[in-house]
Amino acid sequence: MDASNPAWQDESPEDQPGLYSRGVGRACEWWRVTPSGCAHMYPIEHGRGERDEVDIDPVVDLDDIEAKLLKWRCEGYDCSTQRADEVRAAQAGGAFAGALRQAAASARAERVERALVAARRVQGNATATMRIGDGAMH
Repeated sequence: MDASNPAWQDESPEDQPGLYSRGVGRACEWWRVTPSGCAHMYPIEHGRGERDEVDIDPVVDLDDIEAKLLKWRCEGYDCSTQRADEVRAAQAGGAFAGALRQAAASARAERVERALVAARRVQGNATATMRIGDGAMH
């Protein structure tokens, strides 16, 4: 069984099998779910500690694997696929935040420019006022 290069088909990202792990060193524990030759059937490997102790569970069906995935998430196991998705989301969020800051700065600069133009117009109009006692417009 080659679990290093799974080829997932017809699986939504939420139900996608993969490597679920928690802890480090001697406390490390992981579950690996891979596709089998039968549709919607999955063998499960369970490993513990640093010595690569591995147990292989029998093949389970889609309903059983969905229940196990939910249980593992509740128990604090992280999915390698989920972590990669979170990294991509953080990068996209960072890029969006940068673009948003740039757009806000451009909008502020545009407002300042409009205010300066308006102030110059008001100042230009203020010079064409009547002087008291003169009676003439300048």
